[in-house]
Amino acid sequence: MNKAPTPIERIVQVMCDAGDSSVDYGYLEEKTKLPRRAIMQAINRASTRQIDYFQKITPGVYRLTHAGREALCKGCVHRPKTRTKPLKHMLEGATGIRAIIWKLLRMNRVANIPDCMIAVSLYAQKHGIKNAENQVRFYVNALVRANFLARRGRRRSYSYALVNDPGPKAPVLTAGGRFYEPNRAEWIEGGGNV
Repeated sequence: MNKAPTPIERIVQVMCDAGDSSVDYGYLEEKTKLPRRAIMQAINRASTRQIDYFQKITPGVYRLTHAGREALCKGCVHRPKTRTKPLKHMLEGATGIRAIIWKLLRMNRVANIPDCMIAVSLYAQKHGIKNAENQVRFYVNALVRANFLARRGRRRSYSYALVNDPGPKAPVLTAGGRFYEPNRAEWIEGGGNV
C-alpha cells in the first residue's frame, strides 16, 4: 500500500522539479497545494532535526541542496516517526478544556458548542484563555472525525452525541492528528487535520 507523500516529500519533489532555481512560499503553495503554514512547519521541522535538504537564500526563499536531491533519488526522504508508546502525561488523559468537554459529554451524552462553552467558561476565564471557543470546536470536531462523537442536526445548530465512550479519561489528541485513548491504552487514527 502506497502512503500519501508527506509535506516534506511534496516540497522536496517540487523543489527538485524547479531545478537549481530558488523558490518562495507562494510557488510552493501553488505547486504542492499545501497551506503556507504547513510548508513553513515542514521546512522548520527539517532544519531543527538537522535534515539539510534546504538552503535558505533569504527569508521565505529556499533552494534544494545536494542532500535533498540525493534523498529524493534514493527514495528515502525523511518520514516522521509515528509514535507507538504514549508519553507519560498521556496516560492520565487530556486535561484542561478537553477534560471538561469530555466530562460534559459523558454526563449528558449529547451537547452542542454553546453547552461546551458554558462548561469551560469559568476555567478559560480563570486561566486567561482567549480562544476557548476555537479550542472547543477543534477538539469536538476531532472527536467526530475519530468516531467518538456523531454530529446531528443542521449547520449552525449541530449537536454532538457520544457514540463511543471508552471511559472516564479524556482521549488525548496528539500533534500528529491521532488520539491516544488512555482508558484502553490504544492509539486511534482519524483525529486528522491537526
